[in-house]
Amino acid sequence: MTDSKRPLLYLCLLSLVAVLAVASMSAGKVWVPWSDWVGSTGDTSWAILFELRLPRTLLALMIGAALGLTGAALQGYTRNPLADPGMLGVSGMAALGAVTTFYMGSFAAAVWVLPFSAMVGAALGVVLLLLMAGVTSSSITFILAGVVIQTVAGAGVALALNLAPNPWAVT
Repeated sequence: MTDSKRPLLYLCLLSLVAVLAVASMSAGKVWVPWSDWVGSTGDTSWAILFELRLPRTLLALMIGAALGLTGAALQGYTRNPLADPGMLGVSGMAALGAVTTFYMGSFAAAVWVLPFSAMVGAALGVVLLLLMAGVTSSSITFILAGVVIQTVAGAGVALALNLAPNPWAVT
């Protein structure tokens, strides 16, 4: 594709995302027709549309954009079109944080404990990755350090799952 056609392609794709996002707000268990978009603010369709579906749609668009940008940055840094956080050990450390919370039994303390421990595990994975690979290392060293972290995290998850008491076992 020539460079002169790229802006047009990007504009078309962005327009398609906008049209599909608006169209998806109408679809659901309760169909909201286009005429209700400009209706009164006291109508239930208005509440469904602008208090439930609009925030979810905007959040989905922002999360998708953030994931796309971080994926592109990761693939650009490693120069690997198949790069993902699992290759660098971040996903494995997040899983280890979540499984450790299950193993300790502290996940029932509050709703936020499990996702928080997974985020702490992922952050610990990033810190370990930077400590092992070094900030100025090559992408090969970075990837190899990530594979080591992923392997250790996978072993930790397997160990925690094997040592955890099984609630379905008959005693």
